Amino acid sequence: MNPVSDITQKLIAQVAMASGADPAALDVDTTLQEVGLDSVLLALVLRAIEAEFSVEFDDDEVSEFLGASSIGDYVDIVVAALDRRTKARDGAGVVRDEISSV
Repeated sequence: MNPVSDITQKLIAQVAMASGADPAALDVDTTLQEVGLDSVLLALVLRAIEAEFSVEFDDDEVSEFLGASSIGDYVDIVVAALDRRTKARDGAGVVRDEISSV
């Protein structure tokens, strides 16, 4: 599985768990309104994602995450955050580099 697919599936699982939605019914185009996530549930999803990917979002990333409207938006935010962390640590963007090589 490529990194973005893995991230997408984990995000879908977290959104499904928080909302009670069927994960099979969710995809990157699913909006938060469709699954009924409010800001409290969204904050729980954010913390679960931080734990799942061993990343801590800074204030700007939290604001961006809370302002997102679809699961696909979350995927983009998490991929970008992981890529920034990887580049800062290793000098290379593992997530984006792996995507580019597929």
